[in-house]
Formats: sequence, structure tokens, C-alpha cells
Amino acid sequence: MHWTRRRFCTAASALGGLGLAGIRPSWAGPVAAGERKFLFIYCVGGADQTTVYVPTMDHSAIPDEPEATIGRAGDLVYVDHPDRPSVRAFMETYGERTALLHGLEIRSISHERCQQLVLTGGADGEADDWPTLLAGHAAADVPLPALVHSGPAFSSKYSNSVIRLGETGQLSRLIDGTALTEQSDLPVLLAPASVSELVDAHLVDRASRLASGTGGVRTFAGAYLSALDRLDSLKSLSGSVDLSLDSALDLPDQVQPILDCLELGLARTGMIEFKGVNHEGFDTHSANQRQSGHFNLLFSDLLQVVDDMAGRPGTGGGSLLDEVCIVVFSEMGRHPLLNAELGKDHWTFTSTMLIGSGVAGGRAYGGYGENFDGAPIVPSTGEVHDSGVKMLANHLGATLLAMGDVDPGEYLPGIEPITALLSD
Repeated sequence: MHWTRRRFCTAASALGGLGLAGIRPSWAGPVAAGERKFLFIYCVGGADQTTVYVPTMDHSAIPDEPEATIGRAGDLVYVDHPDRPSVRAFMETYGERTALLHGLEIRSISHERCQQLVLTGGADGEADDWPTLLAGHAAADVPLPALVHSGPAFSSKYSNSVIRLGETGQLSRLIDGTALTEQSDLPVLLAPASVSELVDAHLVDRASRLASGTGGVRTFAGAYLSALDRLDSLKSLSGSVDLSLDSALDLPDQVQPILDCLELGLARTGMIEFKGVNHEGFDTHSANQRQSGHFNLLFSDLLQVVDDMAGRPGTGGGSLLDEVCIVVFSEMGRHPLLNAELGKDHWTFTSTMLIGSGVAGGRAYGGYGENFDGAPIVPSTGEVHDSGVKMLANHLGATLLAMGDVDPGEYLPGIEPITALLSD
């Protein structure tokens, strides 16, 4: 099929503004084996794991937060506090579907480097992150494989799988053409349709010939042609999903385009960032009590998001929550002790929360040692033991890849996933 800029804009303009109309595209049939989906929620700035995830009552050197107690959801323990009622509400509702992974070592205290480490397991600029790898191995050819609303993304081999919505919905404006005609700071003179069709025909013909060659040019040309094919799929949506965004909305509203695409089988992974109260972020070098408000808002938003997913139909007969694993993470943790400004500084160890599909919930895996470093974990049981391994971000990645039916050994040789965390 021959694609032109005019056809591109015509096909995409149908996407804007109509909202979810309940129309399922032809590729959104029953979920294939191993075709689990993922929603990544990135808590910006370094969340303090001791505020909610890790009770420290047994650590004599770490002062307890006044009025904090140990909360329980089955075998899962967390920090309960009257200032964070949404945490208890969430755990009482979804604790049995929630797992905590404790003691991941990130091996840096620089925000930018930690983002790369927690998402790729290394500092290699040529590595793909976990959402991109999962999207690159999707069993079906989905048009928006790794959908990024906001937050970091690292890609190399599967760069053509990553699609950014833009924090203010820039993708929808690129698709309908208004990014050129209404959003540009400079006047734009569009070529006549006849000229555009000639140019596009030449590009498609040139890419087709290069795609039959060898080396990096072949890869690039193939990715270009694949992107054109996805446009054809997007055209068949006929207004069934709204990709526009309002950056002033709260997380449950901002995540709607991603949930819509996951529900319709248009995407395999989604990424969205969360900055807490007033978008301040979790980097609390002073006044660490602000973490409490951030976590209360996070769990309030999570409760709404997970409720929404539990009420949406999945493509395999259950709910969307039965098909999506939610990964709540930060780029680093915070030191367990307060500093002179009653804040907490960066810490190379952190905890991650996983909810929903593929998760053996209702318990924590791993833990922290005497000095609040990551304790060794036995991957097959999730228990802390001297015979275990010290967890790195690679172990989180290997676990997620295994959960998504991708061989971890292909990308993380020698790294064993935490198999105890995986459910059928």
C-alpha cells in the first residue's frame, strides 16, 4: 500500500477527540500465550522505601515515624499510618495481587544514571530498557508497541517500537497535522498534494530497495517501512481511541490513553511518571515528611487506576487487570536515616511494587540487612538467605522478561529471574 503525507493525516485525524467508542480493531483478538502487557509507573526523584514498603520497627538504629504501625494484607506487610489512609485502602483491596521486591541495588546515586540502570541493568548506551524489550518481542504486530506518556525511555535495537505520546499530547497533533499548521512557531508552507505524493512514493521505493540489502541501513529501512504499516493499522481505529492529553490532569485521567491502547491490543507496554503532591517529586533532601503526602496520593491514584483496569474487559475473556502487570518503581531509594535538614539523601538500594497479571502477590520478596543494604535472596523461594544472590536491577529485568515470555538469558546472561514471584 502506498502511503502519503495526506493519507497519513487523514488516517490519523480520525483518532482525535472522539474518546473510546468500544470499537475493537481486527488484531485485538484473544491474547496469545505469553502476551502479557505491562504498565510502568515511575516515581520521580527517589522514593523512600521506609515510608510504606519496608517497616523498620526491627531496625534499632532507624527511628520510627510517630504513629506508624505494621499493616498486613495476607502475608504482605507494609507501613500503616493515619496520614496515609489510601495505602491501607489499596492494600485491603488489592494486597493479594500485590508483591514487593526488596533490596534491589542500583549502584549509583545520580538521577540520570540511575534511571538508565534501573531500566536497563547497565550503563550501555546501546541497551533497550525493559518496556522496549517486552514490546519488541510482542507476539502480535501491534501499532503502538511501547507507548511512553512521560518518563525515561532507552532504546537501541527496538527503537522503532517506542512511541511517545508527549506530556501534552504532541503525538495526536503530529498525527492530525495541526502540529505543523497550528503549533509551529514559524509559518509553514505545505507542498501541494501532488508533490507530496511523488516524494513519498520515492521514499517508499528507496526504503524497499534498501531493506533488501545488508547492515544498519537495512535495519533502518525496515523500521521505516514497519512504521508505515502501523499507520495503516491506526487508520482502522476509526476514532476508537483518543490519544490527546491534558498535562494538568491527575494520574488516573492522564493514564487513560495508555489503558485504552492496552485494552484494545494496540500497545504491549506503557510508561507514565508520577511526581506526587504539587508535582514536587520524591527527592526530599529536606523535610522528608513530604514523602507521606506523595505516597498517600500515589496509592489513592493507584486504587482508581486498578479499579478501572479491573472493570475493563481484557482481550482474553477476563479483565484488563488479568492481562497487565503494573510495575511501580523509582530510580533509587533514600538513606534510612534523617540528615541535618530532616530529609533523607540518596541510597543505592530500593524496593519495587508489582501488581496484577503474572504476580504471585500477597507477600514480599527479598529484604534488607543490618546496614539497610540489600540482603541475599534465593530466587526460587524469594526468601533471604546467606546462600542467595544480591539483587541488582538486572534481576528485576530478568523477572519482567520471564513474566513476558522473553528469554532473559538473551539479554542478561547469568542473571536468574526471581521465579518465586512469577505466577501462572
